[in-house]
Amino acid sequence: MRNFTPALANSNSPQFRTLATNLENTLNPIYRKILPSNFIGVRINGFSEGSIAVNSSLLFESNSVPPAPSEVVRALSNELQNGTMLGNLTISPATIQSDDITLNNLEPLSLNISFVIEDKSFTESLINSASDDFMSLQTSVINWLESVLKSGFDQNVLPNSTAMFSNDSTKVQVIARIRINTTRVEDRPLLRDLIIKNVSTSGFDIIKSSIQVNGESVAANNIQVSIRFEDTNFDAALNSRSSTQFKELSNRVTNVMNNIFANDSNFIEVIINRFRAGSIIADTEAVFKSGTTDRSNVVQKLVDSAETFTNASFSLDTSFLTGTTSTTSATTTTRASTATTGSTVNQVSTTAASTAAVNVTEATTASVNVTEATTAAANVTEATTSVNVTEATTAAANVTEATTAAANVTEATTSVNVTEATTAAANVTEATTSANVTEATTTSVNVTEATTTSANKQQQQLPM
Repeated sequence: MRNFTPALANSNSPQFRTLATNLENTLNPIYRKILPSNFIGVRINGFSEGSIAVNSSLLFESNSVPPAPSEVVRALSNELQNGTMLGNLTISPATIQSDDITLNNLEPLSLNISFVIEDKSFTESLINSASDDFMSLQTSVINWLESVLKSGFDQNVLPNSTAMFSNDSTKVQVIARIRINTTRVEDRPLLRDLIIKNVSTSGFDIIKSSIQVNGESVAANNIQVSIRFEDTNFDAALNSRSSTQFKELSNRVTNVMNNIFANDSNFIEVIINRFRAGSIIADTEAVFKSGTTDRSNVVQKLVDSAETFTNASFSLDTSFLTGTTSTTSATTTTRASTATTGSTVNQVSTTAASTAAVNVTEATTASVNVTEATTAAANVTEATTSVNVTEATTAAANVTEATTAAANVTEATTSVNVTEATTAAANVTEATTSANVTEATTTSVNVTEATTTSANKQQQQLPM
């Protein structure tokens, strides 16, 4: 039997480091697999008596949504081979506990699923849960999501799923909450990809890069590109996302751009933000996996594909796309007559788009003495258009992996009985925190005949 020894109370001792490293190496892959984008790692804080109690923490990036205590229990229990083995460790599943949660009283898996519907305009009726618009959209959204989850994840979806809607730049932001009775682990990337894969069955034009499952989304760059179509008249109906004209034109533009980037494995989708006059200008976003391209490459690809637009009955203004639009210079001449010797200069200011108009003022006199003044340096205002592009990149969070007074820490006592091996157990805690590192501190694992460990967790309240 492995019992606590004084050397385990000293974090600098070889015994402490050996046991701590073994536990961290065993537990890190389990939680990183289900939370690859925001899990930082397991930290062993200390050991104490009984047989060996482990005080450990799970670290998450700030602003992430850590799993619920039930998810930590699920994560560890789902990794056990033959019901007890975790690598060379032996764990008794019945002893895995976080707060009051064990395998016998797991809470339902709660999913907050959010996304943006591109082809539907937000209206105030969508915030009134009693309105026909609200109830119709909620029914459609919930029926679709429940069907996807039942067929691709688990049949035991609980009743009373809900959805709510808000305004996202005139588009409709959806937040749905669905609960599932399952022993399956909350694999957020798997669930996110499952929903993305089934967007075509939703009946809506859903922006794939906007889909999140409990905060897990696709890391992407949204590259803003404005495209002008010549010889096309703007229709006021294009101001409404719900109009037939908007939907038809949006589909045409989207299909052409999808075809252009179809062979790029990093391409995700095209978003149509709006249409505006002049002849028709489409303000779009080309979405790619984060860090895989930039705006200049996207623009050049579109210019090189002008024929693809032509084949779809669009006349692409490539000069507008590249920002090199030019117009013919205009010369304005103003003449002033006077009866005295000298000259009078009337200055004319001209505003031109992308090119400057030359203003010339000429003055003559009615007598023999004639003075002619020509001004070529008139007041010229040049209006050039620039596009501000914001590229979303994923930044690494600032992580402090130390026990300091600045960290928000919740301690909970959890226990796992471990036998016949160097073992680990799960400790879970709840902590709602907005520190740079979200940290949950837990204690205690009973160890028999080996070293033991614990995993710990915290939960952040999911937004409704």
